[in-house]
Parts: sequence; structure tokens; C-alpha cells
Amino acid sequence: MTISFKFSVFELEIDHKVLQELGKFTIFCMKAISSNLTIENISNVIQINENIIKKQLSFAISRGYMTDDFILTNKGVETVKLFEFVNVFNHNKIQIALEHYIENDYKKIYSVNNAELEDISTGYKVKDNFYDYKVSNKFDEILENDKKFIKEILIENFEKYKDIIEKYLDDFMFKISKLEKEKFYNYTIDDIDFIDSLINHKDKEFEYISIKIPIIEINKTIQSDIVPKEHIELLQQLFDEYKFLDLIIGEPITFNKNQKEKFEPNIYIEPILSEIDILKNNLLNKEIWFNVFLFTNISTKIKKYSIIKYLNISRIMDKI
Repeated sequence: MTISFKFSVFELEIDHKVLQELGKFTIFCMKAISSNLTIENISNVIQINENIIKKQLSFAISRGYMTDDFILTNKGVETVKLFEFVNVFNHNKIQIALEHYIENDYKKIYSVNNAELEDISTGYKVKDNFYDYKVSNKFDEILENDKKFIKEILIENFEKYKDIIEKYLDDFMFKISKLEKEKFYNYTIDDIDFIDSLINHKDKEFEYISIKIPIIEINKTIQSDIVPKEHIELLQQLFDEYKFLDLIIGEPITFNKNQKEKFEPNIYIEPILSEIDILKNNLLNKEIWFNVFLFTNISTKIKKYSIIKYLNISRIMDKI
């Protein structure tokens, strides 16, 4: 059994409140000064009066980024390096992947280069629990919960700026823009393990997807005026063990018989087994009391339909 989870790909942009506070013109001048240009040189290049430039830089001086004679302090040098990092980062157009299924604290950010993510889906496609706009709206919350990962992805791609990343991480401002690109996590599990992992009721601690499972219901009614009642009841119990069988591995299955959900499931699984397969699976090595059947009337009603079960995806996403 393979289940394909969709991931949307976003381009990541970065800014920092220090740079926004200083403004583009001040940063431009500080960058020029770090390259050994004077105020006079800057004035000649951009054709703005020196006094206007000096007045513009007074804010940077008051905040300790420059001395009164327009020399960068250590704080100013570090800020120029921060500016360089932001420019390099945005130029490289780093991409991330976000899934569409988990809403609680399990939600994470994934690298688009994660080896577990593929370009095509190879199994049952899982219907989204929510859509792109909500993924985008939750990004800041995800980021706050997953600062460790964003730090790792920044350092992995920009080792040269490790000291800047570590120092300024908490005040970076990130923005994402959706790309026309998708990735898939193709989760493969043995059919038996898959059926065993499904539950009837959701636990609030975890996140789930809903899966419609095909089943066959076999209702046997047994009557006899000759066979003792206790034998009839025992025979009925044996048949009732096989009243509900899934059509994936052909084993007895339990489910919430008062199920009222009318929603569309995340996945609908098509039947894999036929009635003949069910016979082969369940009648081998079973004893049949042939003498009891001589004196009983047995009627059988068969129905095929689907039931809802739930798959815990919190742990699945944790493994990616």
C-alpha cells in the first residue's frame, strides 16, 4: 500500500527589522563606506549634496552604527554583513516544502531537497485537510515552532554567514511565495500493517486522515427445530466472527457502527479482494460440523459498502 502526501513548494524571502529600521539609503551608504568610500565619493556617485547625506546618516550615528566622523563601528560592520547575507539569501531563491494535513504543533517546515520527497505521486493521493491559503497563513506559527529547522537550513546553505544567522535568527522576518510546483511523500506500508494501523476513533493528541475502507457484510440467519439451541448459538457466533471483512486483506474488521460522518474522506481505497479470495483466506483449516448443517435452515444476506477509519499521520510526518 502506498499513500502519497502532497507538499506545496514555496520560495522563501528574508528581511531583518534592523535593516528596515535603517532604511535602504542608509544601508547603501554604510555599504559604500565599508568599501572605503568617503562621504564625498558617495556624493559624487549619486549626485546628492554631502550635507544631505550626512543628515541622513545621523540616525545611524545616534544608534551606534557609525562614529561622528562617519566611520563604521563594529556594530555597523556587522550590520553591513547582515545586509550582505540578506541579499545573498534572496538572490539564491531558497525553496521549502509544506504539507497540507497537520494543524497542531507537529507541523514542520521541510527542505525541498529532502531525500524523502519526490516529484511524482506513486500511490493513493491524500486529499488535503486544508488548502494553500491556510498553509500560507500558518507559516509564521510553523516558523515559531520550528526555529531549529530554519536555523539548520540557513546554515546548511550559507555556512559563511553562520555567526550572523545565529546572532540575528530571532529577528529575521520571513515571507513565502507559492510556486507552481509540488512534491510528494510516497509512504509505503505492508497491507496487513496498514489495516492494523487504522483506528475507529481519533485521539485529540494526534493528527489523522480519514480513509474509506471497502468491506463486505455477511449476515447469516440460522434456524432449526431439531438442533439444540446452544449449538445454534455457537454456530451463529462462529459465523458472526466473519460478519464484517475488509476487502483489502480479507480479515475480520471492527468499526464505529454508529458512524455519522458525511464528509469526503482523504482517501477512498478500492476493493482488492473478491468473494473467492475471502473464501480462500478464511476457510482454510476451519472445521465444519457437517451433521449440524443437515438439520438447519441458513439464509445469507450480503452487502458491500465502505466504512471510515483513521490513520495517525503525526508520526508519519515526523519520519520525513
